[in-house]
Amino acid sequence: MGQGRYFGFWREQQPTQEGRPALCDWLGDAADPASEAVVAYLIRGLTVAAATSLERCLICGEVIGGMAYLSDGHWLWPQGLAHYVAAHQVVLPPPLRHWIMARQGVPFELPEDPLRELDWPTDHTK
Repeated sequence: MGQGRYFGFWREQQPTQEGRPALCDWLGDAADPASEAVVAYLIRGLTVAAATSLERCLICGEVIGGMAYLSDGHWLWPQGLAHYVAAHQVVLPPPLRHWIMARQGVPFELPEDPLRELDWPTDHTK
């Protein structure tokens, strides 16, 4: 799949895993005019892994879904990323935002084995 095509796995959730971004570093000053389209895209991601626990927002404490990971076959993100973009103006990294904006309305095309093809966050301390 390439290197590092995942976003939304915050340092605050796994402080022992160095290399993860801090959520506060990705908070924007104002809503992105395209945030509605971005949020819709993130919500439409296909679930590639899930657990039976609930996840709470690190900012407001709201339950933002289950512990699930979504993908479009190219990028991987946690289910709660849509909440952070919509409610807290989290700014996506330019490559991800560009990828989403360039594919509005295009159905997802996943490889035969999406779990094998995705770059998963790893423990960067080893």
